Amino acid sequence: MGERELSNLQHTTVDLPSGGVIIVLDTGAVINQEAEAMLQALHSRSTGGLKNHLQILMNKGSANFMQNFYVGYGHKSIGDCGTTTLFVEGISMLAAKAIQDNPLYSGQEASTRYVDFSQQPFIDPTGTEKGKQLMELQRQFYLDAQEPTKFHLKKLYPKKEEEKDFVYEKAITARAFDITRSLLPAGASTNIAWHTNLRQAADKVLFLRHHPLKEVKEIAEGTEQALKIHHPNSFGHKRYDLTEDYQDNIAKIIITIILILQLNL
Repeated sequence: MGERELSNLQHTTVDLPSGGVIIVLDTGAVINQEAEAMLQALHSRSTGGLKNHLQILMNKGSANFMQNFYVGYGHKSIGDCGTTTLFVEGISMLAAKAIQDNPLYSGQEASTRYVDFSQQPFIDPTGTEKGKQLMELQRQFYLDAQEPTKFHLKKLYPKKEEEKDFVYEKAITARAFDITRSLLPAGASTNIAWHTNLRQAADKVLFLRHHPLKEVKEIAEGTEQALKIHHPNSFGHKRYDLTEDYQDNIAKIIITIILILQLNL
C-alpha cells in the first residue's frame, strides 16, 4: 500500500480528558468488519454459500443486518465474527491494566523493557503539587537505579570474548530496564494496542464504564464513542438499569476487597 493510500484512510480519533487519545484503525478494507460479520452470520440463515452471501451484501449492505440481528435481536455470536483494532495512547499503566485484565485480551503495550521511560509524562489522579512531586521523586529513583543495576549485571554476566560490544550493551540495558521498571509508578503513561471482536469490545466497555478509577471510566466512554463512530451499526446497544446497577455493585465489591487486603497487609 502506497503513502497516498495510507493517508486517505479514515481512522476514528477520540480525545480523552486526561490528554490521551483513542484511535480505531481503518484498514481500508473493501469488506469491513461489520460486513465480514454479516457474511459469516448469513451461513446460519442460508445454505446459498459465500457467493450468494456476497451478492446479498452488495445489494443490501451490512447496516440493517447488524442493527436488526446483532444489536436489535441480541444475537451476540454475530459480534464474534467481526474484529476491530484500537490504539489507546497516553493513559496510565494502571488504566492499561484495567483494559488488559481479561483472559480474552489480545494486544501490545509500550515495553518498559526496551523503552526508556525517563521522559514519559506521569498521570496524577490527585492533580496536586504534592502528587506531582511524589511521582517525580519516583522517576528520579528509577533513573538513579539504572547505572548501579547495569554495573551489577556486568559483574554477574561478564562480556564473552565472542560477543559484540553493541549487542552486549543492548542486552545489559534491556535487562536493567526489565529490573528497574518495578520502580515506575502506576501513573506512568503508556500506549496500548487492543485487538478484539465486536462482542468482546462491547462487553468490556460495559465493565469499564463502572470501574472505580475515574480515568478508566473516561477511557470507557471515549472508547464507546469511537466505536460507535467507526462501527455505527454494531454499538447501539440499549442500556438496562438492572445491568448497570449490577456492574456498579461489582465495582463496589472490588473496592471493598482491595481495602480489606490492604488492611490485612
